[in-house]
Amino acid sequence: MGWINTPFNDVFAIDLGDYLTTTLHELHLYKAKQTVVSPKNTVLSSALLVGSVVRNRLLGPNLVNGFVNQGLQLPSDIPVEKQRREVVSIGACLVLLVAGSVLLDKWREYEPGWLEKVVEALEVLKQKQVVKYPTGLDLLEVYSCALMESSFI
Repeated sequence: MGWINTPFNDVFAIDLGDYLTTTLHELHLYKAKQTVVSPKNTVLSSALLVGSVVRNRLLGPNLVNGFVNQGLQLPSDIPVEKQRREVVSIGACLVLLVAGSVLLDKWREYEPGWLEKVVEALEVLKQKQVVKYPTGLDLLEVYSCALMESSFI
């Protein structure tokens, strides 16, 4: 009574995906949104973790599509709150830097021209000066160059 015959891996994947989604989108009801780029920002550390999780195929790339789209400020996605734009943009770049090859391969299956869209979105982020944090600017530049050369870490 009350037991479910579900493998541990499935339960773990569901819980991990739920935790990461909640942290990336800051869906916690009891916690203020993080608007400052700092080493203690859990959105940014979660972006690195989710990038690694997707890169190593522990979870699928669909887990981060919305977050990356918001961070790149793609017109087809729900806009992120103004005060969170820098954090989410840097977070999206971190996800792409770690798991970019997996994500872009998946996106290419569904819509040609994704690589160009991402490069263009990164350029728009630079032009609009969404990212002001110096290391974040370096990240934008490094990732843009890596994309143009089609090389991923």
